[in-house]
Parts: sequence; structure tokens; C-alpha cells
Amino acid sequence: MKIFKEIICIILTVCLCCLGCSCGETSENVTPQNGQTVTVSNFEVDEFVSKEWTSDLCDDYYEDKWSHYEPCLVDFKWQNEADTFFISTSKDMSNAVEYEVEGNEFFLRGLKTATTYYWQVAKDNEKSKVYHFNTEKGVRTLYIGGVTNARDMGGWTVYDDEGKEKGFLRQGLLIRTASLDGISPNGVNCLVNELNVKTELDLRAESETERRPIIDGINYINISCPQYAYSGMGIFEFEGGENSNANAVKKIISVFASEQNYPINFHCAIGRDRTGTIAFLLGALCGMSEDDLCRDYDISFFAGLDSSTPSRMHSVAFTPLVNEMKNYKDDAKSLAYNVKQYLLDIGITQEQIHSIIDVLVEEV
Repeated sequence: MKIFKEIICIILTVCLCCLGCSCGETSENVTPQNGQTVTVSNFEVDEFVSKEWTSDLCDDYYEDKWSHYEPCLVDFKWQNEADTFFISTSKDMSNAVEYEVEGNEFFLRGLKTATTYYWQVAKDNEKSKVYHFNTEKGVRTLYIGGVTNARDMGGWTVYDDEGKEKGFLRQGLLIRTASLDGISPNGVNCLVNELNVKTELDLRAESETERRPIIDGINYINISCPQYAYSGMGIFEFEGGENSNANAVKKIISVFASEQNYPINFHCAIGRDRTGTIAFLLGALCGMSEDDLCRDYDISFFAGLDSSTPSRMHSVAFTPLVNEMKNYKDDAKSLAYNVKQYLLDIGITQEQIHSIIDVLVEEV
């Protein structure tokens, strides 16, 4: 009899444990599961970034088409029907982004990489419990309706002048894209309400901006930008005073020195040449490695922008820019050091340089 009672107790205990487990965080019928790590970045881009960089590496990935670097969709599922979906990077769900939904499934893309997210759903204002998951490290390419070559520069590792890892670029602050001329209503919503962009920095000449959309809630700044180290049109042209190319770069970099301007969407026409030149200056200033600066430049070719191959553009445009900057003041010093000297020479102050680095770099 005693043995029988002990068996019954064991069975009841197992049943209660199973019942408790069925209501627990890891066994509910939700996706992603609590604590799960999911991929949000594009597989091709991540594969490219993981390889040892060479000037012709991207040629193997280049395809002349609209885009093949869009981020992965995350499939959210839950048990009961809902009308609202909330997602946040804060455990208390503060500053959550809200979406209207129907049913018990929702797809989302463009999430930050290497980040913990918290999410919940609601029906008639009655909210579910909060779930959480993690995203893998990778390049945060973006989907902005009607806009190509869109990505977040955040996430890249940065190094000090001795080559020691010191942190990474913060995500959500530097959004580089092609022109916004064809942006869709959903794209506007993404920029304003999801990415919280405060400033659109248009690097095109005034003659190129006739079809510029006016986006409510975003400050628009238009400064025609020089590019690369081309003679007569590059960033090292100092002659001309207020009208010099160097002075144009000064005006552009000054935008990034004001914390109130962030997040900033900066772009030219296709988001590669003028945009790539400014991205190079900012990334190098903050301490990105030369190889990662080249990788970031190459990712534009995943957008299928034109017939120029990555290796050709490196030989005629980007590599000459990098080499000119490496030798700008002292070729024995770091690339970051030489960029700082260049910026000081064009009129950017030490205070502005410190401000840019303080805003963009998350030290670890």
C-alpha cells in the first residue's frame, strides 16, 4: 500500500511538473521562443562579410539587378487572435513600436542585429505576457519601401590607434541609402516611425533634387558632396574658399557633430559614391578597420546599382581614396589619425570630432 501511494505521488508530481511546464515560457505555442536566437541579416551579405577581404571578392556576389540583400523576415506566432503587436528593446516595453495585426501571425524585418528584443500582442487593449528573443550579429540591411541600397552602418567593430578592439558603432544612428525620390508611404512610415529618422541629409547637387519628397517630421538638409580623391571633384580640393570641395565636406561632417540631428539618413543618388565617401570618413574616424571599410563600401553592389563591377570601382575610386587618406599626414600612424588630421585641416574642431565619436561609438 505504501509503495502504491509513493507511485501515485510520483505520478502526480510528474503531472504537475508537466502542467507547469505547459504554461512556462519555453513551451508555449509562440515563435520565437523565449531566449531563442534568430537570424535577421541577409545570408549572402553575412557570408561575404565573413570572408577574408580582397578587392575582387565582391565580384563573385555582384549581380546586375535591383536588390539581393534584403534582411530576413522574422515570423512571429502566438496562440490567440490579436489586433496589435508591440516590439521593444526594453524589458519594460518602453518606446515600443506598435503594429496593427490580424490573427495570430506577423512578419517583421529590419531588426537590429546582436540585440535582445521584447514583444507582446494585444486584443481590444488586453495585452499578453512579454516574450523575448535575441538576434544574431551581422550586417543590418534594411527594407524601406521604394528605396534601394538601404542599411544601418551600426554594428561594425571599431579599434583604437594601437589596433585594439574598443567597441562598435551604435545601430540606429547612421542610415545610408540611395535617393528617397521613389519612397512609398510604407517607406515613409519606416523612416519616421520605425527608424525614427530626424534628419535627411541629401548629398546631391540642387539640380538633382527636383523630385525630392517632403517628409513631415524630418529635417531636410541639402549639401552637394564631392567624392573620392578625383582631381577637381574629390575631397582633397582645398582651393576656392567657401566654394571649395573641402568646405563642402566640412559642412556635411558638421551635421554629424550635432547629437540632436540623429538618427540621420544620408544619401546621394545611388548611395554608393558620395554616400560611400562620407561613410568612409565617419567609419575611419571612429576606428573601423580598413578591410571593414572596404566591406561596407562593397555592400552597395548587392543592390545591383549599375554595370560597374566592385573590383573596377575599387581600382579607380575607393582604393585611391583610402590610400590618399592613409598617407595624408603620417603614413606610420593609423587611418583614424589621418582622418582626424584631415578633418581638422578643413575646419572641423576637436570638440566636433569628440562629439561624433561619443555619439557613434559604444565602447565595451
